[in-house]
Amino acid sequence: MTPLKKGVIGKLLADPYKMEPRVIDTEGAVLRVEHGDRAWLDNERVAVVSSWSPTVQMSRSLSEFLFALSDAAYVPFVVSTTEVDGPLQWPHGLPDNAVVARRPNIGYDFGSYTAALNAAPVLRNIDHLLLTNDSMVGPFAPIRELLAQAEASTADICSLTDSYQYVHHPQSFFLMFRKGVLAEPAMRRFFDEVRQQSEKVVVIQAYELGLSRHCAHEGYCWEALISSERAGAGLDNPTLWGWKTILDAGAPFVKRNILLDDTLTEHTVDIPTEVLQRYGEDVRDWLPVGYELPELLETEMEHSHGPA
Repeated sequence: MTPLKKGVIGKLLADPYKMEPRVIDTEGAVLRVEHGDRAWLDNERVAVVSSWSPTVQMSRSLSEFLFALSDAAYVPFVVSTTEVDGPLQWPHGLPDNAVVARRPNIGYDFGSYTAALNAAPVLRNIDHLLLTNDSMVGPFAPIRELLAQAEASTADICSLTDSYQYVHHPQSFFLMFRKGVLAEPAMRRFFDEVRQQSEKVVVIQAYELGLSRHCAHEGYCWEALISSERAGAGLDNPTLWGWKTILDAGAPFVKRNILLDDTLTEHTVDIPTEVLQRYGEDVRDWLPVGYELPELLETEMEHSHGPA
């Protein structure tokens, strides 16, 4: 379990919701549309995709994710906090129905989610709103069935996975909100109160874990498509300990951070070969510009497939 940094506990005890300005009161809430039309967001299915990249060249993973969402009748709404000047570049393509907006890098993913909700209030009322991000490598296959499962949930919120790290909570890289629940005052209040935070761990504690506390307090229910118990993760992160179970369950993704962390190679060394065998894809082709596999994983890939 990841320890909290020194000084962070004090911040949390001082109420992280109110220490800094609300994102919607900062320049981080100002969206500049670079592609598409905001009117397209008035749809039954929309996916808000929070994105950050060190360059203006978008990865194959992001493009394929947007195409997979579009194929499942979702309007992909990219909210990018890329800080490099110049229009975003899409060498792997962009769906015709995608809306792409830029904003200052304030508030991490939850800052992008609340900025999107603030800039396009129609999103709060739609039947199926997916809040997600570009932290995954893949999808290596269509995700229509996966999204259909999330849509069929009877819970107010359906996540792809859950975790027992710190407290039981839905993992925030994939959150499906159903039947206009975000228009309700309690949910509106939660997202409007997302604050500008400098520590990512505080964002996780206040908003990812905070969402589960908020649901319990306000009487909302949530469920995960792939439970931590099913993934065999115990009290740890299922995207690390249960990555193969997640693939088996029809979610054709792996989390980029576990794939690239050279301290986790004991648990992730088989991922590239597994992806190659299942989907015929080389994960190295799906990484953002400038990202490389750890040496051990690179060596395993060269043995099984050859240089990228």
